[in-house]
Amino acid sequence: KYMVPRKLAVSWVANDQLLPLLDGLDEVAAVHRGSCVEAINAYHREHGLVPLVVSCRNADYEALQERLQLRSTVVVQPLTAKQTHDYLSRLGEQTIALRFLLHNDPTLQELATTPLLLSILILAYQGKQVEDLISTDAPAVQRQRILAHYVQRMLQQKGIQTHYQQPQVVHWLGWLARQLALHSQTEFSIERIQPDWLLETQGLRVYEHLGVRLPGVLFGIAVSPIVWIASSS
Repeated sequence: KYMVPRKLAVSWVANDQLLPLLDGLDEVAAVHRGSCVEAINAYHREHGLVPLVVSCRNADYEALQERLQLRSTVVVQPLTAKQTHDYLSRLGEQTIALRFLLHNDPTLQELATTPLLLSILILAYQGKQVEDLISTDAPAVQRQRILAHYVQRMLQQKGIQTHYQQPQVVHWLGWLARQLALHSQTEFSIERIQPDWLLETQGLRVYEHLGVRLPGVLFGIAVSPIVWIASSS
């Protein structure tokens, strides 16, 4: 993944020069999660002096029969209302409306208990007026609206240039997210895109013509003079 030569990577592991920070044990497929824990424990027994960190959602870890044989556990707690308020206060006037709304909206308070969602709220609603944020919608609808504001702000950031309209970008980003979820992937890599991602008949037809038939035709055109010369001689 990081283009490190295998020989060099083996040397790093053998000489305890690699410090593993293993993020997202919960993202491993459930059927393989136990085996992953066993592999981590086996590595730790062989390299006991090497610092090792593994992260996992608490509920997913508690559901495992196997346990990581590490020295200590740190549980990350949700942000408190005071921590959130103090942080927003330090950001100044651009978060006044968001502070007011968080104080009066229990649904938003729940969303602001993690650093990621708090940063999304800040970016989506910085500089907004209080009346722009007041909503009586259900939590799920409100969450979707927040994410829509966040996506819009991200697409409007300076330096981002695209030849596509915003609805097109949102549509294809949504399609890509669904495909990543369906294929149990958390990071996008263009090399991992396969034909079965194209569920629509039209998409498969385009792939067949451009990805299969066209290369065959071009190859035939390139080879035919060589074959003709060979047969002529």
